[in-house]
Amino acid sequence: NLYSSSFMADRLGCYDGPPCVPARRRPRFINERIEYIGADYKGEVDTEIDGSSLMVMPGLVNIHTHLGNAPARKGMIEEAGNPLLLGSSWYEVMVLLHADDAGRRAATQYALSELAMSGVTSVMDWSVPYDGWLEDFAASGLRSWIAPGFESASVGVLEGREIVYHWDEPAGHRGLESALALIDEADRHPSGRLSGVV
Repeated sequence: NLYSSSFMADRLGCYDGPPCVPARRRPRFINERIEYIGADYKGEVDTEIDGSSLMVMPGLVNIHTHLGNAPARKGMIEEAGNPLLLGSSWYEVMVLLHADDAGRRAATQYALSELAMSGVTSVMDWSVPYDGWLEDFAASGLRSWIAPGFESASVGVLEGREIVYHWDEPAGHRGLESALALIDEADRHPSGRLSGVV
């Protein structure tokens, strides 16, 4: 059990700075913390494990994601930008590709698993919420900051060259109230790993 007592991982691969040269080090763990990394620890340990096929690395943090839609759009919008809007596909193409709740949930679950397999331990997601959004983040095991998306305006393009906004401030206020309520719910989540941002 990696968390029950102190243990030593023998011959664990670590990386010592640029240019990422592998080095053999012996980290000593106490509970969930690395207490020592070096080649010649002389103290006592409760358990020694063979770490020759393992690597210790810091958890990666992704601070800007849109997990509810980005996976579904991948490969569909990269080449569809408007040259009159500096190649952006944001205003004309992306607005056509919004997933429903089931699609957002599938995309989020897929993306969370990909993030975890890539070494990400903390994520901030700015997406349109759906029923079960918080539960999906809690189930992922990742430390998560949710940023519930909402709109005060819709966007359009006039004659292919001018970006226009159609404001609906009451809708924006309602969206903000809903987002703040969801953030409060995240902060109270029993996992202790969920928080929110606006």
